[in-house]
Amino acid sequence: AASDVYKRQLQALTRCDVWFLRRADLQALADKRRTEQRTRTYWGLLAGVALALLLCLLGIVALNVQAVRQTVALVPMGLGQWCSLQGKPNSGSAGHDRCVELAWTMAADLAPADASPLLALGTFYFDKGDLEASEEAFEAAQVLAPDLAEAQNNLGVLYAKQGRHEEAISAFERALELEPGVAAVEHNLGLSLQALGAYDEAIKHHELALAFGEPQASTLANLAIGYYETGQLDRAAETAQDALQLDDSLAPAHTVLGALALESRQPRAALNHLRRAVELDEDYGRGFFYLGLAHRALEQPDEAIAAFERALTNTDDEEASTQIRQQLMELYQAERDRSVE
Repeated sequence: AASDVYKRQLQALTRCDVWFLRRADLQALADKRRTEQRTRTYWGLLAGVALALLLCLLGIVALNVQAVRQTVALVPMGLGQWCSLQGKPNSGSAGHDRCVELAWTMAADLAPADASPLLALGTFYFDKGDLEASEEAFEAAQVLAPDLAEAQNNLGVLYAKQGRHEEAISAFERALELEPGVAAVEHNLGLSLQALGAYDEAIKHHELALAFGEPQASTLANLAIGYYETGQLDRAAETAQDALQLDDSLAPAHTVLGALALESRQPRAALNHLRRAVELDEDYGRGFFYLGLAHRALEQPDEAIAAFERALTNTDDEEASTQIRQQLMELYQAERDRSVE
């Protein structure tokens, strides 16, 4: 057949061997390749782990260098700043508050010689009303940077908030020694002096605050109080009006104008300003005190008693409390006398 002819025509040109591949041989070859691949993978992983450990070691060494740690601290400082812009303290944004606290605490840990994260933390706690944590942070910042005026001023604001005005005055004066001519610090010092009844000294610092900065409505309002308490009534009226032109919502300025109307025996005119004052600030004891005086001058004892009682509730100053109690005792006695009649 044709196939037989074809087979007879095949001729071997060289000597050759015929090999037969069995399934077992192929399996052995595949196993060998897998073993080699696993070996290469293991060595690669080992090299990667060694490299990661080396990088971690280098990172730890680097973080022990103060300059590097301070640079790294900028990252959590920036994160905390971003979080603080997303939500204000006590606004229900607990997540943002926690972010701010953790970020700035981390920054303080990374840069233990830098007062900036501590100042930021102190302000954060102050705004949240955690005065104990705020004081701890500010005092730590002050230890790190005793010549930093900002740290001294922040401590002064904290002390004033707690009613520790003598300590506040010392802190503000130290801040002004370190950095003279700062309007905000002059204003703060004037407030604490005023709280202690040192109105002449307070006036000087409020006037300096106005000289060093743009006219501030709150500074003008407190300056008006100083003028009123020192008997400079015309200047008090003019300054209170200036304050209200800048900001009509200042209860102290309305109170000064109400008190001045009482001085000129115009209780009805005084009522307008004093009612406005206590509407603006329901916790302003001084406003309620003068409102009580106005009602008493108009022979409205029930309204006067109600105003004086509110004033007493919202007054921490012992001298002012004594004045209010005296007014209430006289009104209570008059009420008893009327009931007997």
